Amino acid sequence: MNKGAIVAEAPVGTLAGVTGHLLRRAHTIFGLHWQARFRGDWKLTPVHGGILIAVGESPGITQTRLARHLGVEAPTVQHAIDRLEKLGCLRRMRPDGERRAWHLELTPIGRSALDAVHAFGQERERELLAPLDAAERQMLQALLTRLVAHGQELVRSLPNPRAAEPAKSKPVAAEPAKSEPVAAEPAKSKPVAAEPAESKAAAAEPAESKAAAAEHLSDTASETPSRHAEPSA
Repeated sequence: MNKGAIVAEAPVGTLAGVTGHLLRRAHTIFGLHWQARFRGDWKLTPVHGGILIAVGESPGITQTRLARHLGVEAPTVQHAIDRLEKLGCLRRMRPDGERRAWHLELTPIGRSALDAVHAFGQERERELLAPLDAAERQMLQALLTRLVAHGQELVRSLPNPRAAEPAKSKPVAAEPAKSEPVAAEPAKSKPVAAEPAESKAAAAEPAESKAAAAEHLSDTASETPSRHAEPSA
């Protein structure tokens, strides 16, 4: 027994009548068996196995057509194809005149991996579907096929949740603040050096010297005797 496996009980109560719950439980059981087989050398997932089967049956299928064929979103298929290409199981090619779509084909390693997937699928179904006889197995597959086809039609009528999301507006870059023109500073006038007080005093000297000269002449004139004065007796 796998020590890491979850020991689950059979559905009981209300869940035993919920189809979605039963389908999920069956899918989980098939997935656990797949992981136990391919977790080693191949490291393949169920999506990888579906791609190998689809490309093996339709060589040259495009990636877009493959995604619709598997009912898987394109990014998931793209990632799985990249992984298979790194493992050397797939190769991408473009036929002559084709510029846009990539076409897929198996490599020799991919065909060996496909053989392992087919062998495991048959063994797994014999083991997991052992409680059903051949007629019941065919009936189960027919019912699941009808259920998937009808469910796919319902999915197409559902609103796209991504379309309902408001578009994310890109942040508007803030405009740089407009710098106001800086007024030119007036040229600083050089301070006029004050004239020394001595120069003013010097400027006043000529007037004083003229007055002094006039006074000196007047004194001189009064002291000098007149030539015409009479001699004293």
